[in-house]
Amino acid sequence: MKFLSVIFISFSLFANDIDHLVKESMLFSADRLAKDYSGKSSQWQYPYARPNAKTPLERAPNWISIYPYSLITEDDVSVLEFLGSNDLWNALEQLGIQAINTGPMKRAGGLEKSPSIDGGFDRTAYQIDAQFGTYPEYLKMVERAKKNEGMIIGNLIPGHTGLGPDFHLALKNYRDYPGLYHMVSIEEKDWETLPKVQKDELSANLSLRDVEFLRKQGYITGPLEHVIFPDMKETNWSITKQIKGTDGVNRRWVYLHYFKSAEPTLNWLDPSFAANRLVAGDVISSISILKNQMVRIDANAFLGIEMSENARKAWSEGHPLSLTASDQIAQLIRKLGGFSFQEVNLGYLAIKAYLENGADLSYDFSSRSALINAFIYQNVDLLRINYDLMRQYRLQPIHLVHALQNADGINYTQNQLRDLPDSLFSYQGGSLNGFDLSRKIELEDKKALSLGNYNIQNEAGPNGTTASLIAAALGIKDITRLTKEQVKKIKKAHLLFAFFNAMQPGAFSISAWDLVGALPLSEKETKQYDSKDMRWSARGAVSLLYNSLEKKNQFDLPRAKEIYGPLLKQLKCPNSFASQLKKILKVRITSNIATGRLLEVLPSSHEGVLLLLHELPGTKFLELTALNFQDEPISEEVLIPGTEETGAINLMERCAESKDFHSNILRLRLDGSSAKAILFEPRSRS
Repeated sequence: MKFLSVIFISFSLFANDIDHLVKESMLFSADRLAKDYSGKSSQWQYPYARPNAKTPLERAPNWISIYPYSLITEDDVSVLEFLGSNDLWNALEQLGIQAINTGPMKRAGGLEKSPSIDGGFDRTAYQIDAQFGTYPEYLKMVERAKKNEGMIIGNLIPGHTGLGPDFHLALKNYRDYPGLYHMVSIEEKDWETLPKVQKDELSANLSLRDVEFLRKQGYITGPLEHVIFPDMKETNWSITKQIKGTDGVNRRWVYLHYFKSAEPTLNWLDPSFAANRLVAGDVISSISILKNQMVRIDANAFLGIEMSENARKAWSEGHPLSLTASDQIAQLIRKLGGFSFQEVNLGYLAIKAYLENGADLSYDFSSRSALINAFIYQNVDLLRINYDLMRQYRLQPIHLVHALQNADGINYTQNQLRDLPDSLFSYQGGSLNGFDLSRKIELEDKKALSLGNYNIQNEAGPNGTTASLIAAALGIKDITRLTKEQVKKIKKAHLLFAFFNAMQPGAFSISAWDLVGALPLSEKETKQYDSKDMRWSARGAVSLLYNSLEKKNQFDLPRAKEIYGPLLKQLKCPNSFASQLKKILKVRITSNIATGRLLEVLPSSHEGVLLLLHELPGTKFLELTALNFQDEPISEEVLIPGTEETGAINLMERCAESKDFHSNILRLRLDGSSAKAILFEPRSRS
């Protein structure tokens, strides 16, 4: 009888443990949240089939991107309190910014509030992470944004979770939780063939040999097309230690992780449709509970894998399932009244496909690296190639988010070139096929930006700030002792970069690092914080608004050197970076550039000059964005089609530009590393 009592007590403790995990899991929360919409009229109030870039751009054409772990706040002020403060929103209103892209702020990491290993991207719950603040503070931030007719942009992670309750329930083979993930139970006879797991670890990464063995045994699809974080893992597959399931059976699981081993990949085509339900819950949480008007869809090109017959690697990037899943996510977001932008780092043809029925906007990866390329070599050939391909595929810039930088490093893959490996392109006086050109750009630009070794490199590209990338391109070897003249040159180029992004249709985004002119941390400082993943930590913490004396923030991230200074101080100085950006954004807003249309990339006789002709919405007005990436001033005559009876106005200076009334010839003059926005105003014959 005593033996039976022990069994009963043990079972009760086990059942309580499972019950606790279930109640803490996202899948459980998702099923409960769905009841607020299932069978209710509330899910039929908004159109959802087609993307709608125009509406969110009219509401908020200009964004600031915040990485929450990098902010320095005043004493006892939470990150969320700061992001909802009157001081911040008053400053953003002066600057011309209407939206904050907050980055991931929901609970992440593992069980028992263990910390995130990927900057909040290893999500474990729908609730706000307490280290950023409280749910009421989040709602106050949203309300404060609304007072400025602005919006808060949240974050959706459809590809993976962290090692939270959902994954541990999957490991215990509980109900349909294993259906959440790409995971396979390995037969006991094969355990000894695979690596043992260290005592204090949950799993061990598999070698290529292990993966090939499991593929031949029919367990998994085999190696994927791309290994992200190759310095941290050999493959995208790991095997767990022995884990006893709720049915009493010991299992060892092999599971997929595109990213880190603590980020198990979700399975978007499991018969349980558990992953679909979990992400649907995340959508409801973001739109209905947190009141986000827009969300960023993270890495949605990695949502499908398939074993390819007679291929060495599994099909894992740009799979049709990724497109189907992305459409479903974006349409659910719109169905609940929100909008979305996606992080798809593929070629232009694929991006257009993802935008057909999916997200409202897509992140502009290619122009960012092409912009830096233009500045390094004072040559716009790569930018011209990109615009030619966009026009060929009928992809308008209005559908893109043009950002100076985000939380990740600069990526040099130039996928639109790799999609055309045999096509020839004219580049810097030569002719190269797509594959060779993309490889040349990747190798040479990385090398140019490695000057001084202060832009820490990863597999994709450098992890510096915009200011430090410009410094390297200018040939500055030591950023710890910048002269006033060097800072002036960096600021001038930084404003040129901002002008390029702001004066074209689509969303404009700038980071907190950009606004204060942050320089990356030294190698010594980053090693103290994070020895492996430098994508965010290398940029350091910043005091966005105030003259703070803090050397670290509340997350123990060392403070970056800020060469422009805090925003409030900058806005009082007419020549500061922020005040000059304010002028650019005012022109962007008053001219409605965000919802315009690119008509043509005009020819130029100078290899470092880019001329973009736009049609402004609802008018017959044309706008020319003219950028000179050369050090020297230029002058040339530019043919502007259809402007014989128009004058020309310099929008930044609010003065006439040199153009005869009865001619379509513009006499363009540009200083070195400078830009102009020129409006062609229709006039009637006298």
